[in-house]
Amino acid sequence: MDVVTNQELELLTQGRTGTCVSLYLRTHPSRSEQDSMNLNNMLAAVQDELVALGMDRQGARSFVRPARDLVSDKAFWQAPSRGLALFLADGFFRSYRVPIAFDDTLVAADRFHLKPLLPLLTGETDYYLLVLSQSKIRLFHGNRFGLDKIIVSGVPEAMKEAVSQEQNEAYQQSPVRLSGGAARVARRDDENISQYFPAVNKSLHELLQDKDTPLVIAGVDYLLPLYRQANTCPRLIPVEIKGDLDGLRAEALHQKAWPLIDPLVRTRRAEALEELQGAIGARKASTSLPEIVAAAYQGKVSTLFVSTRKHEWGVVDRFKGGAVNRMAGREEEGCEDLYDLAALYTLLKGGKVFVVEGSSVTEGVSIAAMLRP
Repeated sequence: MDVVTNQELELLTQGRTGTCVSLYLRTHPSRSEQDSMNLNNMLAAVQDELVALGMDRQGARSFVRPARDLVSDKAFWQAPSRGLALFLADGFFRSYRVPIAFDDTLVAADRFHLKPLLPLLTGETDYYLLVLSQSKIRLFHGNRFGLDKIIVSGVPEAMKEAVSQEQNEAYQQSPVRLSGGAARVARRDDENISQYFPAVNKSLHELLQDKDTPLVIAGVDYLLPLYRQANTCPRLIPVEIKGDLDGLRAEALHQKAWPLIDPLVRTRRAEALEELQGAIGARKASTSLPEIVAAAYQGKVSTLFVSTRKHEWGVVDRFKGGAVNRMAGREEEGCEDLYDLAALYTLLKGGKVFVVEGSSVTEGVSIAAMLRP
């Protein structure tokens, strides 16, 4: 999977001359040949659309060439994903394999169409999973769609890399105790692995200390309390996954971890919505789309609730602080989806976005924002 960082989002939201093409495809891990043919067909449709917009055939072929190179790239299709997002403009190309099963979509406009990516960009359902064992340490970044393994510099893969040879040999020779007729390795005293989990925690702390992202730990039961003693990450949740998980892949691990994270996500959303409703009642929040767009552009939106089903179009003047100069009843040349812009600029300026699947955020309101002073 590929991660759409804030830096990437900034590139995608930059104003560009000429046509911007956004392609979204549903992909299947076990049907890569069919998916590559689907991409080939959609790129042919892109060429036809560009010609219809006034580009010559040779120019249209050159425009899509970077994306067409992916059609025959076997290594590219070996990486499993549920969706593929492609963005093409004059001299610009980006592709992202993501865990969202998109409907096949082609949009040619003045700007890239980014709304289908919003569920990934908000970070609302993000979490980390740390899988502990004697033999290896694995760290994953996940959301409600799945997990991806990440490599963090300085995290020892195995205990033998973190402790002295003498300590590690002592660990391997620790006595075996019987429980219910099954043998298991007895845990060592804390000092025997005192160099192991602090080394892991130090690297994780550097990654997680400033993030409001939950951390779940998983592993054999006697290792988990020892890691908790070393932990300094602020969002380590109290519930954990116990068992020998070395043989489980990311999909199976996500199935165990997500039920622990989902209640936290729901609670956090409910609390934010309750706070927003109180602010609306006290007239300390805005439900005016033009006001919210301008505030988001200026970095004044702290929390935004936005419907994915609503679209309103308008002309935004970025030289006047994101002011909406004109509203439009439908998509017209030079107009932009104002709901899309409000969400994207809120994210780029460090605000939180909650995406609502229905048409209403609360009591008929389709967009609402808490504003910074």
